Amino acid sequence: NRKDLQNKFKTLILNKEVTKFKITGPSNDGKSTTLLYLSRKYYNIVYLNLKIINNLYQEKNIHDVLDILIYEFGRVKFNNDKLRNEFEDEFNKYLDQTPWIIITKLTEYLINKEIKIILILDQFSSTTVDAIFYDKIENKLNNMLKILISFSISDNKDFNNISNSLEKNRGNPSRLTKENQEYYFYY
Repeated sequence: NRKDLQNKFKTLILNKEVTKFKITGPSNDGKSTTLLYLSRKYYNIVYLNLKIINNLYQEKNIHDVLDILIYEFGRVKFNNDKLRNEFEDEFNKYLDQTPWIIITKLTEYLINKEIKIILILDQFSSTTVDAIFYDKIENKLNNMLKILISFSISDNKDFNNISNSLEKNRGNPSRLTKENQEYYFYY
C-alpha cells in the first residue's frame, strides 16, 4: 500500500487546506522506511524518528541528537545565504535545550520566515514525545507548517479513535481531505 501512502503524502504537500496526516499500523511493516524515502524525495521535509531522538537524549548522547537535527533541518532550502546563516545562528542559540525545544524553536523560525516545511514525526508515542511539544506544534499548523504523525499500533493508546476512524470510513478513506485529516489511516 506504499502507492496509496505516497498519494496521500502528495496531498499533504499540495493541498493548502490539509495540515496533518496521521498513520498507524503494525510494527515492522515498512512505514518508517517509506516515510524516510518520501522525506528524501522532496525538499523541506524534516524526518524525525522520535524514538531514536528520545533514546539518544535519555542516554545523554546529546551530540548524536544534535547531529540528527542538524542533518534533517539542513535539508531545508533557503532563498539566500543570509537566511541560511540566520537559521544556523538560531539553531546555535538552543544547543543546550531539549530536542523538543530545539525543534519547536526552529519550526517557529521557519514559519516566521515563510519557509514551508512538513515535519514527519515517526515512531510517535505518548512515551517519546512531550505532550506540550506536540501541542505547540499542532497549534501552529497551517499551509506553511504541516505534520505527518506515524506510530505503531502497539504504541498508540488511542484504540477507540483508531477503530472509530476505520469503522466510520469503512477502512481508509480513498483521499486525504481537510474533513478527514483528524482520522487515523491504517497501513
